[in-house]
Amino acid sequence: MEKIRFVPSTSPTLDERLLENVYAVVAPSMRSNSKYYDPASIEVALQAYEPHRFREWGHPLLLSVFAYDGEKMVGTGFLKHRKFDNTAAETDGGYLFGGFVLPEYQRRGIGRRIIETQIDHAKRIGIKVLRGNASEASLKLLQDLGFVEIGKHEDDALKYKDGAKAELQTIELKLQ
Repeated sequence: MEKIRFVPSTSPTLDERLLENVYAVVAPSMRSNSKYYDPASIEVALQAYEPHRFREWGHPLLLSVFAYDGEKMVGTGFLKHRKFDNTAAETDGGYLFGGFVLPEYQRRGIGRRIIETQIDHAKRIGIKVLRGNASEASLKLLQDLGFVEIGKHEDDALKYKDGAKAELQTIELKLQ
Protein backbone atom coordinates (compact mmCIF):
# COMPACT_ATOMS: atom_id res chain seq x y z
CA MET A 1 0.00 0.00 0.00
CA GLU A 2 1.29 3.42 -0.98
CA LYS A 3 0.65 6.50 1.08
CA ILE A 4 -3.03 7.41 0.76
CA ARG A 5 -3.64 10.58 -1.28
CA PHE A 6 -6.70 12.72 -0.57
CA VAL A 7 -8.04 14.66 -3.52
CA PRO A 8 -10.75 17.25 -2.81
CA SER A 9 -12.75 18.64 -5.73
CA THR A 10 -15.15 21.57 -5.81
CA SER A 11 -16.54 20.61 -9.21
CA PRO A 12 -20.37 20.56 -8.93
CA THR A 13 -20.61 17.36 -11.04
CA LEU A 14 -18.69 14.14 -11.57
CA ASP A 15 -17.63 12.75 -14.92
CA GLU A 16 -18.42 9.18 -15.99
CA ARG A 17 -15.01 7.79 -14.99
CA LEU A 18 -15.31 9.22 -11.48
CA LEU A 19 -18.87 7.94 -11.14
CA GLU A 20 -17.71 4.44 -12.05
CA ASN A 21 -14.86 4.65 -9.54
CA VAL A 22 -17.25 5.89 -6.85
CA TYR A 23 -19.52 2.90 -7.48
CA ALA A 24 -16.48 0.59 -7.29
CA VAL A 25 -15.88 1.90 -3.74
CA VAL A 26 -19.50 2.11 -2.59
CA ALA A 27 -20.57 -1.38 -3.72
CA PRO A 28 -18.09 -3.47 -1.68
CA SER A 29 -18.36 -1.03 1.24
CA MET A 30 -22.14 -1.39 1.43
CA ARG A 31 -21.98 -5.14 0.88
CA SER A 32 -19.54 -5.49 3.79
CA ASN A 33 -22.37 -4.35 6.09
CA SER A 34 -24.26 -7.61 5.57
CA LYS A 35 -23.61 -8.44 9.23
CA TYR A 36 -26.12 -5.66 10.03
CA TYR A 37 -28.41 -5.60 7.00
CA ASP A 38 -30.27 -7.97 4.70
CA PRO A 39 -28.05 -8.54 1.60
CA ALA A 40 -31.00 -8.18 -0.81
CA SER A 41 -31.88 -4.78 0.67
CA ILE A 42 -28.23 -3.69 0.37
CA GLU A 43 -28.47 -4.37 -3.36
CA VAL A 44 -31.60 -2.20 -3.56
CA ALA A 45 -29.95 0.64 -1.60
CA LEU A 46 -26.84 0.35 -3.75
CA GLN A 47 -28.84 1.19 -6.88
CA ALA A 48 -28.82 4.88 -5.88
CA TYR A 49 -25.05 4.92 -6.46
CA GLU A 50 -25.14 3.40 -9.94
CA PRO A 51 -23.47 6.02 -12.17
CA HIS A 52 -26.58 6.96 -14.15
CA ARG A 53 -28.71 7.27 -10.98
CA PHE A 54 -26.12 9.24 -9.02
CA ARG A 55 -26.05 11.76 -11.87
CA GLU A 56 -29.87 11.91 -11.90
CA TRP A 57 -29.95 13.08 -8.29
CA GLY A 58 -29.21 16.48 -9.78
CA HIS A 59 -27.50 17.90 -6.74
CA PRO A 60 -24.66 20.27 -7.38
CA LEU A 61 -21.84 19.18 -5.13
CA LEU A 62 -19.98 21.66 -2.93
CA LEU A 63 -17.15 19.23 -2.32
CA SER A 64 -16.18 15.71 -3.28
CA VAL A 65 -13.30 14.05 -1.46
CA PHE A 66 -11.61 11.04 -2.97
CA ALA A 67 -8.95 8.89 -1.28
CA TYR A 68 -6.49 7.03 -3.51
CA ASP A 69 -3.95 4.29 -2.94
CA GLY A 70 -1.81 4.84 -6.03
CA GLU A 71 -4.34 5.06 -8.87
CA LYS A 72 -7.01 3.05 -7.03
CA MET A 73 -9.88 5.00 -5.44
CA VAL A 74 -10.37 3.62 -1.93
CA GLY A 75 -12.66 6.18 -0.27
CA THR A 76 -15.31 8.80 -1.07
CA GLY A 77 -17.33 11.51 0.62
CA PHE A 78 -19.61 14.27 -0.67
CA LEU A 79 -20.99 17.57 0.62
CA LYS A 80 -23.92 19.53 -0.80
CA HIS A 81 -26.08 22.46 0.32
CA ARG A 82 -29.26 21.69 2.16
CA LYS A 83 -31.74 23.98 3.87
CA PHE A 84 -32.66 22.91 7.38
CA ASP A 85 -35.47 24.23 9.55
CA ASN A 86 -33.07 25.89 11.96
CA THR A 87 -30.93 27.69 9.36
CA ALA A 88 -31.59 31.14 7.97
CA ALA A 89 -30.59 30.54 4.36
CA GLU A 90 -30.09 27.73 1.86
CA THR A 91 -26.33 28.25 2.08
CA ASP A 92 -26.25 27.88 5.88
CA GLY A 93 -26.70 24.11 5.81
CA GLY A 94 -24.53 21.35 4.43
CA TYR A 95 -25.37 17.69 3.99
CA LEU A 96 -22.75 14.93 4.09
CA PHE A 97 -23.41 11.76 2.13
CA GLY A 98 -21.69 8.97 0.24
CA GLY A 99 -18.97 8.45 2.82
CA PHE A 100 -17.53 5.03 2.03
CA VAL A 101 -14.15 3.33 2.36
CA LEU A 102 -13.27 -0.02 0.79
CA PRO A 103 -13.46 -2.74 3.47
CA GLU A 104 -9.77 -3.62 3.24
CA TYR A 105 -8.86 0.05 3.88
CA GLN A 106 -11.19 0.64 6.83
CA ARG A 107 -9.89 1.39 10.32
CA ARG A 108 -6.88 3.31 8.91
CA GLY A 109 -8.18 6.87 9.42
CA ILE A 110 -9.30 7.35 5.80
CA GLY A 111 -12.97 8.00 6.62
CA ARG A 112 -11.95 10.37 9.42
CA ARG A 113 -9.70 12.35 7.07
CA ILE A 114 -12.46 12.58 4.43
CA ILE A 115 -14.94 13.93 6.98
CA GLU A 116 -12.39 16.35 8.46
CA THR A 117 -11.77 17.70 4.94
CA GLN A 118 -15.52 18.18 4.47
CA ILE A 119 -15.83 19.97 7.82
CA ASP A 120 -12.91 22.29 7.04
CA HIS A 121 -14.37 23.16 3.64
CA ALA A 122 -17.82 23.80 5.12
CA LYS A 123 -16.31 26.20 7.67
CA ARG A 124 -14.35 28.04 4.96
CA ILE A 125 -17.46 28.67 2.86
CA GLY A 126 -19.63 29.78 5.79
CA ILE A 127 -21.81 26.74 6.37
CA LYS A 128 -23.18 26.86 9.90
CA VAL A 129 -24.71 23.38 10.27
CA LEU A 130 -23.70 20.00 8.85
CA ARG A 131 -26.04 17.05 8.87
CA GLY A 132 -26.02 13.54 7.54
CA ASN A 133 -27.21 10.04 8.24
CA ALA A 134 -25.21 7.58 10.26
CA SER A 135 -25.41 3.83 10.07
CA GLU A 136 -24.35 1.55 12.86
CA ALA A 137 -20.99 1.26 11.13
CA SER A 138 -20.31 5.03 10.99
CA LEU A 139 -21.99 6.46 14.09
CA LYS A 140 -19.04 6.23 16.49
CA LEU A 141 -16.63 7.92 14.07
CA LEU A 142 -19.07 10.78 13.49
CA GLN A 143 -19.66 11.19 17.23
CA ASP A 144 -15.88 11.24 17.79
CA LEU A 145 -15.73 14.16 15.33
CA GLY A 146 -18.32 16.13 17.32
CA PHE A 147 -21.57 15.16 15.59
CA VAL A 148 -24.57 14.54 17.82
CA GLU A 149 -27.68 12.48 17.19
CA ILE A 150 -30.73 14.66 16.62
CA GLY A 151 -33.17 12.02 15.43
CA LYS A 152 -33.76 8.67 13.82
CA HIS A 153 -35.60 7.59 10.72
CA GLU A 154 -36.27 4.43 8.76
CA ASP A 155 -34.30 3.96 5.55
CA ASP A 156 -36.40 3.60 2.41
CA ALA A 157 -34.45 0.63 1.05
CA LEU A 158 -32.22 -0.87 3.73
CA LYS A 159 -33.61 -3.59 5.99
CA TYR A 160 -32.26 -5.52 8.93
CA LYS A 161 -31.81 -9.26 8.58
CA ASP A 162 -35.17 -9.82 10.30
CA GLY A 163 -36.93 -7.81 7.57
CA ALA A 164 -37.57 -4.67 9.63
CA LYS A 165 -36.67 -1.36 7.99
CA ALA A 166 -33.21 -0.21 9.01
CA GLU A 167 -33.05 2.76 11.33
CA LEU A 168 -30.48 5.44 10.60
CA GLN A 169 -29.44 8.19 12.96
CA THR A 170 -29.66 11.79 11.77
CA ILE A 171 -26.51 13.50 12.99
CA GLU A 172 -25.59 17.17 13.21
CA LEU A 173 -22.51 19.29 13.78
CA LYS A 174 -22.85 23.02 14.46
CA LEU A 175 -19.97 25.00 13.01
CA GLN A 176 -18.83 28.35 14.41
